[in-house]
Amino acid sequence: MESAYEMPIIIPMSQEALYEFVFIGDPSSRLYEVKMYDWGEKQVIYKKNMWGDVDGNIISYAYIPQYSEYHMIKPVQVNKSKKTLCGYVMLLKKVK
Repeated sequence: MESAYEMPIIIPMSQEALYEFVFIGDPSSRLYEVKMYDWGEKQVIYKKNMWGDVDGNIISYAYIPQYSEYHMIKPVQVNKSKKTLCGYVMLLKKVK
């Protein structure tokens, strides 16, 4: 991913299923953000971490969609010294 640019990820999600999202950014970045939008482009999640925060370069949250539809997740990280960055995105779904 490129510093200061969102990386859109589109995924189908099932109604009332429990999802856990995890984003791990480059440890040397200053800012980490994740935004999630539903199919109607309504923002449903916003998380932001700064370099000195306790969670640091890891953002995670649980989410239960109200409808079965596609969602868009946009992680971004800002780094002054690196233009191209590594990052990991994981989406876990609880199965019954």
